[in-house]
Amino acid sequence: MTRSVKPGPQLAVPAGGSRRPADQRPLALVADDEPLVRQLVCTVLGRHGWRTIEATDGVEALGLDIDEQVDLLITDYEMPTITGLELARAVRQRAPDLPVLVISGLPVAAGVAQDLGYRFLPKPFDLGELMSLVRSLGEQRTNRIEVGSVRERQVSEARGIAP
Repeated sequence: MTRSVKPGPQLAVPAGGSRRPADQRPLALVADDEPLVRQLVCTVLGRHGWRTIEATDGVEALGLDIDEQVDLLITDYEMPTITGLELARAVRQRAPDLPVLVISGLPVAAGVAQDLGYRFLPKPFDLGELMSLVRSLGEQRTNRIEVGSVRERQVSEARGIAP
């Protein structure tokens, strides 16, 4: 499912107690200035059970008003106005554990993305490899959320607060 852009002051990636809609499928934000790449990524993710939100560049992605938890950011490395790395940094300020997948045809991008703790996929890419990385990042996100919930419950129980 691809939603159109809604204007807003900044990318609203809810921290902590994020809201999850009735549709429990994971949500990916896909930012790429190449329409064919962006649409291909969204189509493939949709066929594998993901919902997607598209942005044509980093500025548009930051301007989205998203009122639910984003589970994954997939961004092109080089885009007009702000780069994918600048977008990832801005989004991670609000959601530090958000998995980020950087895609690019520039060889230098791999080292830079990985040095910052992001996963990297070179263009052109194999769709199987894309989905393998997406599954891996989605599982990591799920595990982090579950561990966080267990810790919150343990702290509440230790303080004598009912969950």
